[in-house]
Amino acid sequence: MTPTPHTARHAMSLLFLRYVAGQITETRWSSLAALLDDTDATVTERDALARFFLDTAADAPLPTLPEVTDLLTEMRA
Repeated sequence: MTPTPHTARHAMSLLFLRYVAGQITETRWSSLAALLDDTDATVTERDALARFFLDTAADAPLPTLPEVTDLLTEMRA
């Protein structure tokens, strides 16, 4: 799924709707929420991560917190 301006602005809402529709499991939703909560990501960075999750297969492994932290550090450099 290629993000459009509409989906780019509402990635977290779309993720939530997929969760409510049963397209994202409770376990995966909790893991996604915890991962986003545990980072120091800005709103823009969280939106980018949400868009990434939208484009990721439902059964693909999620990145770990250290991986996300490293990615954010690289992006900010």
